[in-house]
Amino acid sequence: MIELNEAHEYTKNKVRKPGVNEILNLYFPPNSFYTEMGKEIGKVRHQWYSFLSEGKEPNVEPDPRIAGEVQAFRKWLADVKPVRKGGETPIYDRDLHVCGTPDWYGEINGRMAVVDFKPQNKAKRTIIQTVAYKLNLISNGIIILDRYELRLSDGDYRFEQHTNPMDANNWRAMVYAFFASSFYR
Repeated sequence: MIELNEAHEYTKNKVRKPGVNEILNLYFPPNSFYTEMGKEIGKVRHQWYSFLSEGKEPNVEPDPRIAGEVQAFRKWLADVKPVRKGGETPIYDRDLHVCGTPDWYGEINGRMAVVDFKPQNKAKRTIIQTVAYKLNLISNGIIILDRYELRLSDGDYRFEQHTNPMDANNWRAMVYAFFASSFYR
């Protein structure tokens, strides 16, 4: 059983396990603008995206601070017509011993894909994040072929595919280095 607490720490069968973002923070420190309010609004964004991607329609309006992004997400759903299979559930990579919570996975153009939802600003870490989630899902028997970054802004979106085959090796190297350095702390 995988659990994720409010501090964004994972446990598997009550044993602490590192998460994808915890490892990425070692290599890509969080932006100085990453605040508690930012975390809170990010959580609300993801709740809206998850709800809408399940084909549900809420009977309330989104928080005005994210209304434009929710509109952009609806536009992405209409344009791309993705078929959701899962997301927003913590999972454990049995091969790398790392937990993660992919935002969304399912079919896009008939191919299994993982998608990470982001605000409009591009971040280099997202490329590694999508491969981490891809490998995590594969380790759980969900064969992911493609990975994408969906950046949402006020009423519009950018949808970019990540295709570099070296990303998987780079992620594995980051995980191994994380565990090696943890051994000496």
